[in-house]
Order: sequence, then structure tokens, then C-alpha cells
Amino acid sequence: MMDNEVSEETGIGGISLDDILEKEWQSKIAVVGELFKSKQFAQALPLAQESLQYAEYNFKEDDPRYAVSLNNIAEILRGLRRYEEAEQYAQRALDVRKKYLGEWHEDVANSWHTLGIIYHEHKKYEEAEKAHQYALEIRRKVLGPRHVDVARSLYNLAGLYLAMQKYEEAEKCCQESLDIREKVLGPFHHDVAATMQLLGNIYRQRNDLVLAESLYRRALEIRENTRGPNHPETAYTLNALGVLCHGQGKINEAISYTERAAHLYRTIWGNSNIDVARVLHNLAGYYRIVGKFYEAEKLYQEALNIKQKLLPENHPDVAITYYQLAELYKGQGFPQKAEPLCVKCLQIWEEVYGPDDIHVGNALCLWAEVLKFLGRLEESEKNYKRALELWKKIYGPEHPNIATTLNNLAETHRLQQRYIEAEKLYFDAIDLWRRISGPEHPNVAMVLANIGELRQTEKRYEDAEHFYKQALQILEKSLGTFNNAVATLYHQLARLFECQEKYPPAESLYRRALEIREKVLGPLHPEVATILQDLEALYLAQGKFASAEPLYLRSITILKTAFGNIDHPDLARAMNNLAGVYQSQRKFKEAEDYYLKSIEMKQRIYGPQHIEVAKTMNNLASLYCDMKRYQESEVCFQDVLAIKLKLLGADHPELAITYNNMGLLYLEMKRYKESELYYTKALEIWKKIWGEKDPSVILVLRSMQDLYNRSGERDKLEMVRQKLTALL
Repeated sequence: MMDNEVSEETGIGGISLDDILEKEWQSKIAVVGELFKSKQFAQALPLAQESLQYAEYNFKEDDPRYAVSLNNIAEILRGLRRYEEAEQYAQRALDVRKKYLGEWHEDVANSWHTLGIIYHEHKKYEEAEKAHQYALEIRRKVLGPRHVDVARSLYNLAGLYLAMQKYEEAEKCCQESLDIREKVLGPFHHDVAATMQLLGNIYRQRNDLVLAESLYRRALEIRENTRGPNHPETAYTLNALGVLCHGQGKINEAISYTERAAHLYRTIWGNSNIDVARVLHNLAGYYRIVGKFYEAEKLYQEALNIKQKLLPENHPDVAITYYQLAELYKGQGFPQKAEPLCVKCLQIWEEVYGPDDIHVGNALCLWAEVLKFLGRLEESEKNYKRALELWKKIYGPEHPNIATTLNNLAETHRLQQRYIEAEKLYFDAIDLWRRISGPEHPNVAMVLANIGELRQTEKRYEDAEHFYKQALQILEKSLGTFNNAVATLYHQLARLFECQEKYPPAESLYRRALEIREKVLGPLHPEVATILQDLEALYLAQGKFASAEPLYLRSITILKTAFGNIDHPDLARAMNNLAGVYQSQRKFKEAEDYYLKSIEMKQRIYGPQHIEVAKTMNNLASLYCDMKRYQESEVCFQDVLAIKLKLLGADHPELAITYNNMGLLYLEMKRYKESELYYTKALEIWKKIWGEKDPSVILVLRSMQDLYNRSGERDKLEMVRQKLTALL
């Protein structure tokens, strides 16, 4: 609250010069006070500076009005988060008051109070604690132990101790403040509501969520009755309830409360207040959880625009929104959008906090994840290793952040096909999680599942199944059946069985995962669409085209609902897959339409020279071959080949797929030499990577058997038959 009290002076025999000066000064600080209350700090600052100049010119340095003017500027600079300057003005006000009032005066306590808040917000917690203790000591001595200003100091100390994670001290101060305020002000005062909310914050941090919720609801009831339903303090409590419900996993309730808070803040402040940005930021996070990515992106961008307008360019709050927006883009499959935000976030946090801060470690890990999605695995590995060293420096050898980063670095090595190194890091992560959290913690299960995925990549399917089931057992025991992490394990097991052509158990597991995810996340969440698409692919593998088509159409509807009118990789893939269904049903017109839509969307997302574009172009070329449009098919295949050679090199299994398809095309065109050439290239790659008994090798040998049968090359036909007999 701004300080605008002055000692009254009475003129003699009419209006004196002092009266005129007083009236003019009061009018100036009244305007400043109104702007401050409406949080229009930038507009208030020049007027406050003008009132200070007026006081300096017309009043003595030991005049109370001079101290008030200094204090007002300190408060405004605090609102602008210009803390170094704010400290200087607050200290000057304190020095003036101590000089003319002495140490033990309530106005001196007010100056200590202001300094304490500035230090607190500037994260100078030790200085803040001393300042608030001085204010409390003076107020108790001068005003008595049960005065409302004593409660105010206790309230400030409680908030400070909460920030310092000294929860016992915070609870003690807050409870004493609440007792005083309820007794002096009555149980329905808005200051009582504020204290209840702070006490709720303390209990929430101590994970006593039931008690925290009861205090929040009581605070909301008081504020709605005393301040009205459209007051900023009511919005503040609604936002706190949203945060609490999010922590309880009650996302729909969190969204409801936060939407109300956002509406109130926008109505009251428009886009000129930092609290608007913060509540929009929270709401965007909740939308992200339920898969409303399009709405989440709009809110993050709106919050970012407000912060960039009101805060310095390198303010850490701006970096927080960069970070969360990058997380959103990563989750949406837009790593190219996420990376520049990661870089900006890292630069700000390094500048503000230094290179060895927790924030910097978090930014490094997010950037590493994004680089992994972009396929820049060496850069990803470098960032993870830097983060790992930072965590060890901050926390020592055992901390959850170290275990998480070991797991993520292992994933990078898995993608680099450095399987031995990946396995070692996974087991290091498991050992650390077991020491930190116990052997049956969900984090242990997550790493076990990742080892299962590693074994699946190595085609060690029995081992993979063992690790997946071990992880599933831990998760179901610790989280219950209806949890998204459990659904993910069922989904992974289903994929494992499908790649072994164990279709009935795979279908059963897909449907179990779908049931859980629909119940936990809702039927329109994008992760529901992910399972639908895998279930569709399973039906296609079994030739159940009629069963697959409605699932693809549903998944496309879900993705369009989630992403709005934006191009998205999942939607492009879904259209590609639906085209495959229509191709299998020989609905060639519909198939061509969806392949072309998918290619166009992928080109807009990734650019024309990208492996995802090449994959769908490969499918379109196969369609043209089925339609006997051989020249168009050949042109498409040549384009695909050029992209894959450029991006993947000469020995990648993706290249073998195209070589095999081109062999089939030239076989249909009766260009047998070219067909043999491309079949042979596919065969060499698959034998080199997967070994002679891999199903892909068997497939191409059978295609070559057909080729030699048609071309009449009996010697080669017999040689291929003998190879197949030996392999089978």
C-alpha cells in the first residue's frame, strides 16, 4: 500500500503559503496513488518523480512529506521490478524518517516494511528477513502485540518464510497473523481472507492439499462477500484454487477456476497488468494437459506479449513463458519452433542467474530434448552432459534431476544406436532412482520401460516383454489401473506384440490402453488419437480394412479438434494412414486425395526436403504403381530416393524400402534389369543391418523369385529358391 500520510499543519488567518504548498503536493500524490492502485506503474513513475522534486524544492529534507515522496517512488519502482533503484529510494526514505522520528516510530516501521518487501521480491531473503523483523519489533513495542500492523508484519514474514521453504516458521507466523486479524477485524474481513489464502499456500507446499483447499474456499467465500465477485482479490483466489486442483489432478476443475480468474483479470486490467499474463500462462498449461494445444498456444503468446510489454527484455518471467511455449511446441511435434525459444530462455537465465543455476539446467535439458527430436543427436548429448555436470555440482551425486538426465542421455545413445552405452546409463538411472525413491517408485518403472524399448530396438523381444511387464506391475501397484502412465505401458506392450505378428494379444492391449486413456484424458485428447492410429495399423496388417477406416476418421477428427486450423505432424500422418486404408480397399481416388493432402501439409511443416515428406511421397508412388500410372510412380520414387540419399546416407533401412518399391515398379513395367538392380540394393542394406533371417530379407528374396520367374532366368530363380529354403 502506498504511503501518503502527512502531519497536519493549520494556517493562521486564512490560507497560508504552507496550506497552498500542502494542497498542491497532496493533489500530486493523490494522482500517483490512484495510478499505483490500478497498477499503472509506468504512468505513475514520472508523476511520482515530479512530486519528489516538488517536495525537495518546497520542503526541508527532514519533512515527512519528503520521506513519503521517496517511499512512493520506491513502491512504484518495485512494481516495475527495478529493484536496485527501489532499494535506494526506500533506504533514503528510511534514513530521513530515522533522522527526524528516531528508531522507534511506526513510520520507521513502515519504511522497514517497504524495504522488506523489495528485498523479498528481489530474492534477497536474508536482508528481507532482517527488515521485516525490525518492522515487527518496532510495531510490537509502539503499537502493542495485538495490533493489525503487527499482524501485517507477521503476514509478510510468513510469505517470506514460505519462499525460503521454512514451512514451520511460515505456518507459525501466518497462524499468529490470522488470530490477530480475526479478533480485531472480525472473521469476514478481506485481510482475514488474504491470511487464509497464504496459510493455504503454506499447506499446499507441505502437500496437505485437503486443508489447503478448505482455506482457499473459505478465502474465496469471504472475498466474494466483502470485495464482490468481480474484484482482483477474488480472481487471485480463483487462480490459487486452479493451481491447487491442478496439483490434485483435477484438471477440469483447475480449468474452470482459472478461466473465471482470467476473465476477471482481463475485465479489470485488460492487457496492462502482469497478473493477467500469469493467470493466462497457468490456463495455457492446463489446456496443454487436456490436449487443447491450439488454445494453449494462443494464451502463451498472449501472456508473452503482455510480459514483453511490461517487463525488461531479459526478465526471468519472460523466460518462463519461452520455456513453457517451447515445451508446448515440442509436445506438438514442432521442434523447429521450440528450438529458438529454448535458446532465448537459456540466454536469459544464464544472464540473470549465472551459468550454474537450476534454471539453466532445466533449459539445457529442454533444449537437449528438442535437439533429439530434430535428429541433432550429438548436440543433444552435449547439452545433457553439461546439465548432468551442473546437477552434480548443485546437488551432489544423488538427486532426481541426475537420474532423469541419465535416462534421457541413454535415450539419445539409443537413437545413435550406441546400445551398450545406452544400457549402462539406463541401469545407472534405475540404481539411482531405487536409492532415492525406493524399488517400486513410478520413476523406476519408467526407466524399466525404456530398457524394454531398447531391447525391442535390438529385437530381443522376450527381454523387452520382461522389462515392460516389470514396469507395468510397479505402475499398477503404485498408481492404480486408471492412470495415463499405465495406459502408455499397455500401448508399448501392444506395439511389441504387433511387431512379432502376435495380433490378438496386441489388439487386446491396444483396446485396454484406449479404454484407460479415454477415461483419464477424455475421448478427444490427442493421445487417444495416437492409440487409435496404432490400432488402425494393426487392422491393416491383418487386412481388416473396414475396421480400420472409421478409426482413422475418428483420429483425424480428434486431431483437428485439438490443433484447430494449424498444420500438425500428427494430422499429416493420420491423413497418410487413411490414404493407406483406401489404397488397400482399392479406393484409389480417395487414397490419392489424402496422400496429396498429407504431402502438402508435411511440406508446409517441414519444408520440401524432409524424410517425413519422402515417406508419404513413397506411398503415393506405390499408389500410382497400383493404378498402373507407371511414369508418375517412377518420378515420385526418384524424388523420394534423392531426399533419402541426401538426408540419411546410402545404407539406411529407409532407403531399402524405396529400393524395394522401385524393384516392384520396374517388375510391373517389365524392365527386369532395373528391377533386379533395386531389389539387390534393398537386399544388401537389410542383410547388413538386420541379418540374413530378418523378415525384410525374406520379403525381398521372394520378390526376386517372382522377378526371375517372370524374366525366365532359371539359374537365378533356382539360386534364390535354395537361399529361401535354407533360411526358412
